[in-house]
Amino acid sequence: MQPEAKTAKILVVDDEESIRKIVAMSLKNLPFPVEIMTAANGSEALSLVERDKPDMIILDIMMPEMDGFEVCKRLREDITTAFIPIMMLTARGETESRTKAFTVGTDDYVTKPFEVEDLRARVVRLLRRTYGL
Repeated sequence: MQPEAKTAKILVVDDEESIRKIVAMSLKNLPFPVEIMTAANGSEALSLVERDKPDMIILDIMMPEMDGFEVCKRLREDITTAFIPIMMLTARGETESRTKAFTVGTDDYVTKPFEVEDLRARVVRLLRRTYGL
């Protein structure tokens, strides 16, 4: 009898509700169970990370209060969150943003609009690499 598959908790952070919903819908039916949590800004994201310990974070860059670069930087500076896979999902496709994202510690960088199958494949890759799912 196989052990029950781990449920991967994924936090989607974007100030646009429609994007949060689209990403959540895109991540249904992965090859393992997932629980999708959402946050509308960086401060809310940091609180949820502390409380709920997600297995992965999909993070927008351009948000009010605290941008995705700062959220990623703070997560990487804390040993309890430093190794959570982070994917930046953003409308900013220019080289400077991509370079800054990798400099502050993102694991992957996807530009909007995105292809659902590409997003799903990248999420599966990061979760399998990190947790062996």
